Amino acid sequence: MKKMCLVLSFTLILFLLLSCNGINNDHLKADSRCDFDNPLECNIYNGSNLLHYNNGFLYFYNIFPNIPGGQPEGRTLMRLDIKTNLVYPVCSKPQCTHNDLSCVYYGIYPCLYLNNDHVIFTRMVLSLENGEMGVSNEVVNLINGEKLIRDSITASSGSIIMKMLFWKDFVYYLSDSSKSEEGISAFRWNLSKNTVEEMKSFSEPISSENSEYDFLAFMLDNQIYYVWDHTLYSADPDFSNEKIIRKDFDVLEALTDGEHIYYGVQSDKREGIETFYMTDPDFRSITPLGITAETGRVHVTENWIYYVKYDEISIGKNRVPGYEGDEIILEGSEIWRCRHDGEGHELVFRFDGELANTRPLHEIIVGDDIYTLYSYWNDDDQDDVLRDGDQFVSFVGDNFIIMKIHIPTGEVSYLDGIPD
Repeated sequence: MKKMCLVLSFTLILFLLLSCNGINNDHLKADSRCDFDNPLECNIYNGSNLLHYNNGFLYFYNIFPNIPGGQPEGRTLMRLDIKTNLVYPVCSKPQCTHNDLSCVYYGIYPCLYLNNDHVIFTRMVLSLENGEMGVSNEVVNLINGEKLIRDSITASSGSIIMKMLFWKDFVYYLSDSSKSEEGISAFRWNLSKNTVEEMKSFSEPISSENSEYDFLAFMLDNQIYYVWDHTLYSADPDFSNEKIIRKDFDVLEALTDGEHIYYGVQSDKREGIETFYMTDPDFRSITPLGITAETGRVHVTENWIYYVKYDEISIGKNRVPGYEGDEIILEGSEIWRCRHDGEGHELVFRFDGELANTRPLHEIIVGDDIYTLYSYWNDDDQDDVLRDGDQFVSFVGDNFIIMKIHIPTGEVSYLDGIPD
């Protein structure tokens, strides 16, 4: 059976106070130019995201340069100061090379979860004894770099907890049940006491056909919301007083702003493209949001819902080995936003002109800036035929370049994620 490793989490805290004086921002509506956003804490936090933000820093995993001996696929946790644009490893040990498992911030297929002044670091390490993959989880103080907790969290060999939900001093996640060989349970990790409780065992195993439809979602009015077996539930934080909110709830993601519930329903365009709706917590009224986007490309902030609008544009004939189709199709040429009530849709940024063949791949909104990793196709000979080697991806190999889009002006700049 397919083992599951979902878990929950939030999003993050951030602040950027900027002035609107003298800014050329005519591409945005006059009543929205000075709205600066903070991400919300109540939603699921995906540790596999490639960009994270906390307390003035962007965090990401990058291959540490010019140091041989790193394990295959090994990555080191780095951070970028958004005020100075300086990049350096999070690990502060003077003699650490940051490229093997002796560094607590180095791992294979690592995940990262940020909440206030703590980082939960999940890394998969290769066991030399049996050749199997194991999981370790650590909590580190980002202020002084001291390790607060090092504790293996219940997860079978090879299982990574991808998603976590933060609430007060607790972290909720789904992992393999200790009560059933093929079952899944919801766990609650007390960060203060460093204890883990198995809160609820789900009797029906997850099948490979629908495991992505079973997940913890968010906290709303001190209730935890989760989806299991195509049904949306709410419950108290200890999973008592469980209540069915909505049956036939076949969605890939559900979010909240603390008042509304937003969810995406699979569209008929292709797999992974969703049409989004808004409702109240009891589903008394359901309203189409007018948003069609890929899973994971909708971001709820304090003031807005940002989304990479789904579209398709052909940029040339395909001659790239392994790339399906006769043409190279780019998706998501525009970033939009609307208010939480679904009103006021407005274009934030369009990839056109010199950026017509550029697309955002992993974006995060910080203050009034969008940071994103991206790809770019270059047809040097201008024959409308794209070949192997014509695509640049900003985070592959020795590259780690972050595009920064200043929302009020549309100005684009680039940040190098490789330390000097």
